[in-house]
Amino acid sequence: MIRNILILILTCFCILGVSCTPAEKPSNDPLATARQATVDAMRSLPSGYTVPNVSYDTPDSARQEGWFDVNGYFSVLTHLSMQPGYTLDYIYHNIGGEDAHPFLYARKIDSKPFNTLGELAETYGDVTNWYESDHTYDYLAYVQTDNTEESFFQYVTLRIMGGQFYLWWHANYSDHINICDQTRLEALFADTGSLFDQKLPSEVRNAARRLDLAPKVEINENTVTVRVVIFTKWGGFIEETYTITRTFPHLIEDIQTKTLVPWQINLTF
Repeated sequence: MIRNILILILTCFCILGVSCTPAEKPSNDPLATARQATVDAMRSLPSGYTVPNVSYDTPDSARQEGWFDVNGYFSVLTHLSMQPGYTLDYIYHNIGGEDAHPFLYARKIDSKPFNTLGELAETYGDVTNWYESDHTYDYLAYVQTDNTEESFFQYVTLRIMGGQFYLWWHANYSDHINICDQTRLEALFADTGSLFDQKLPSEVRNAARRLDLAPKVEINENTVTVRVVIFTKWGGFIEETYTITRTFPHLIEDIQTKTLVPWQINLTF
């Protein structure tokens, strides 16, 4: 009798349009999954290389033998290339042992690498403030796309994550990563080590699972719009929309950001 009543109640709920099953997570889109594979492969490239020694008295340094060569990015970002005659390089910039990070720049293949950020500034202008400098992404002016949707997605990915290796102490605030599909999202939830053993609250995880994570690329006559979702421990899940000129040298004309699911890790460097 009770069983029949329960069945009748459930039937009424379904007739009224009330879902009788738990909400399903958005399924992975094959293109989004492929793009996530590109992002993950790019992130893994610097592993296995010699890590710079950082101390309070370590000076700036040009890239040393055995350190990660950023031109390796193009083995993964296969729709991008450097302008002929130029190569990608970096200075490992150390601020008193409290903040150390690579500073990417483009140089002519036959020119000598810069040894310090000061040397670079003499040529390219004031680049002493990494977090606010207008010159942080100057190297992108020498990066070419093949004018496909995939190339502009990779261009934005390079901008977001290109300098995120060999980060030391305060530089770890620069932790933005592309989240393109549900599989990578669940991996983020499970990897508490990358979250300094802190777990994302259930309400944050559930809200993130409802997001449309798949990158979107729209090619117009003169510009390209790229929309991605990134995650940072100091902000949560954020939508970033880039407007990029279609012709080379590509210029990022506008960046719009929107916090989708806020979260702040309980940690200060």
